[in-house]
Amino acid sequence: MHYIALTGGGMLAVGCLLPWLSLGVGFVGGGLEALLGALALFSGIFAAGLAAFNIAKNDNRMRCAYLATGVLSSVIGIIGLLNGEVHAITSTGLWFVTAGGLLLAGTGLVNLLGDRFFSSVAGVASPHGPEAARVPVPTALFGVAGPYAGSSIPLVQEGIVMGRDPAACNLVIPAPQVSRRHARIVPGSLPGFWTIEDLGSTNGTYVRASGEWVRVSGPMNISLFGRFRLGDEGTEFEVR
Repeated sequence: MHYIALTGGGMLAVGCLLPWLSLGVGFVGGGLEALLGALALFSGIFAAGLAAFNIAKNDNRMRCAYLATGVLSSVIGIIGLLNGEVHAITSTGLWFVTAGGLLLAGTGLVNLLGDRFFSSVAGVASPHGPEAARVPVPTALFGVAGPYAGSSIPLVQEGIVMGRDPAACNLVIPAPQVSRRHARIVPGSLPGFWTIEDLGSTNGTYVRASGEWVRVSGPMNISLFGRFRLGDEGTEFEVR
């Protein structure tokens, strides 16, 4: 998904720079048109940079940004195309801006609505019958950051207790921000969900929800591809 956003941002930047590189002028004139052209260029650079950051960090920051920059840029491109008195190269640049904006907007919609749609499907599924069998069931914890980064830990029905104390935990995490008995994850009451609970840790347990980190204050459900961290960003896992 972020690779598509990177492509869309690149198309925006190319569309804005193409007339300048070819003709020595921007695709817009002065005043309001100059402002719109600058906004389109900034949107392309920003979206491409954000996508590159998310790819490098294996993250999903600023979930609304792709949709916002995509809608803004596609509107700018369409406004420019409706003005028939433009050079052919300028018209090509505007098509790039419009297509890149639509690509970003589509990526943003999928990013925002995809997780909510699949979560709602999982949430309303009956725990019995054929509907329950179709809900994807996580089978492992994947280390995103910390001592287990890149590793896969099987999820077991008796649950996993995480912390620094080998005598009290079956997943020992040797990190200073992790408490001796930090958190546990057990099968949830709904099919396809696991439940994570903080065990009175000092630095807290956090779950990624709608692009934000939310501190766990009680048992919280987490579904496929859900993320949580123990303490700060140094120890992070994804349910797969």
